[in-house]
Amino acid sequence: MKKQTVFFILFLQFNLLYAQNLKPEEASILFNQALINRDTKILEKLTDDKLSYGHSNAWIEDKESLLKNNLTGYLIYKSIEVENLSRNNKKNICTIRYDGNFEVLLNNKEIKLKIHVLQVWIKKNGAWKLFARQSTKMS
Repeated sequence: MKKQTVFFILFLQFNLLYAQNLKPEEASILFNQALINRDTKILEKLTDDKLSYGHSNAWIEDKESLLKNNLTGYLIYKSIEVENLSRNNKKNICTIRYDGNFEVLLNNKEIKLKIHVLQVWIKKNGAWKLFARQSTKMS
């Protein structure tokens, strides 16, 4: 099973770098994996310049701060488990919703969260870009 996951991630990365024909849910999965891998090149390609990235504690990052915090290790995503993923498309806009179990290090403090995530993806020049993300804590 782990080999299949690695193969799928490599397939998604190939599509992102060369074909840019990812489906929105594939882009979402690749985005989460890039957060975990601290892969700022893929994060750069998958995010819109006007990104608004909202966390469940009301903290909001823009594209520049998301990339910086990921690169410097201020916020490290150790794991992201996605459940109940759904999508809703209309032309060049797509919403992705899912429940997630997140393990992160924020300024070296370990945090485990169960959150609901809403991502808004827009299609620009044939590629899906994350335009907005907001999460809320689940009980």
